Amino acid sequence: MTLVYSRNAGGGGRRTIRRFTGAVRGSLKTSLPYLFVFETGATRTASNSRDESRAGRFVVGAPAGRGTAFRTGMILPVTRCKDALLRRQLELLASAFCSDESRARTDPVRIALAESMLRNSPWAEVLRVDGRFGSLGECAFHATQALVPLLKENFEYVRELDDDPRGDAVPLAHASFPADSYGNLMEWYHGLSESGPGWMQSIWNRLSVALVFDDNADAFTSFGATHELEKDVALDLERLLAPAPVVRMVEIKLEMRQYGWIDCCLSAGGATTSHSLSEVFPPFDNLLAWCKAVRDDRTPVAFSFDEEGRNTNFEAHRLGPDRVLFLVRETYGGKIHLSCVCSAGALAEAFRCELAAFFRDRFDPQHWSEYTEPDYKGAPLLARMVNDPWLAGRVC
Repeated sequence: MTLVYSRNAGGGGRRTIRRFTGAVRGSLKTSLPYLFVFETGATRTASNSRDESRAGRFVVGAPAGRGTAFRTGMILPVTRCKDALLRRQLELLASAFCSDESRARTDPVRIALAESMLRNSPWAEVLRVDGRFGSLGECAFHATQALVPLLKENFEYVRELDDDPRGDAVPLAHASFPADSYGNLMEWYHGLSESGPGWMQSIWNRLSVALVFDDNADAFTSFGATHELEKDVALDLERLLAPAPVVRMVEIKLEMRQYGWIDCCLSAGGATTSHSLSEVFPPFDNLLAWCKAVRDDRTPVAFSFDEEGRNTNFEAHRLGPDRVLFLVRETYGGKIHLSCVCSAGALAEAFRCELAAFFRDRFDPQHWSEYTEPDYKGAPLLARMVNDPWLAGRVC
């Protein structure tokens, strides 16, 4: 079953938006693989206006959550690469990452695979893999001196989209890549031109480049990137392990409340903790990405969510094959609300079963408004969860 949504109770016809900039609502899968030139740091949401002076700067992944899950940048479809050999190299790299064998591997192995594929290519010194970014869904590159000239010589960026919130976002127009150096690209991207100063240079975000080959990549670098947690693993794991019981199962219960709230209760080893999930900071796409990271043994990894009063982490720290320390603790201050040692696979499966059952039977879209499309209420979220292949797997 494919669940779709509409402004009209009766369904209505196909509704598309001609978009020059702003948040992309539809799927970009028809453009895969593509290079994404995106902002890093505190991302600003691009305007949804039809101002063509800002054409080509799109917000990708806005429906996945507010504040961190989306990224703003330029979309460069690989299919429009002028150099046939370079185009083929990037397509092979994307295909290798999309294979079932590759998806089963951990991030370091996948990054090593990308490096080995590029090592003997003519672009070995230009396309250097940036291991700081997770490789599930995308492969990021270092901003080498020759990278921007390579983009200028060979690529076009999407300037206009026919955006269908219930289907695909299809490119309508392209333009030549606008800059031949990193400095010129920063000036063009951030709006410094003859017509005015645009954003002040002091708040310009750096630009990074990634090869995107999975339509869900927008969530992966934001839900708690592995490298960010590793810096924080100044955690004394031996001290934390001492009081942590070994359990066979973590129990999770989600309960729908009114006015944009969902209760999340977790129990393990006789201890219980309750937390609030808010529509103001939608957590579910990032929570699902975290679950899949735990399932795939891409740990340590953290998922942080805002309860409108405190920030909380779900953390999984690898102790051995299929064995993790699971922590629920406050992001600031580090107060631990729940800790246990359990199977990584069992932890991911417990979350999968509860998420699947909750969205199948108990989620009420009338009490959950996604900030990107308030008129749709929670229908887009419900559609994404019900149609996710992993969640839609075997019934628990």
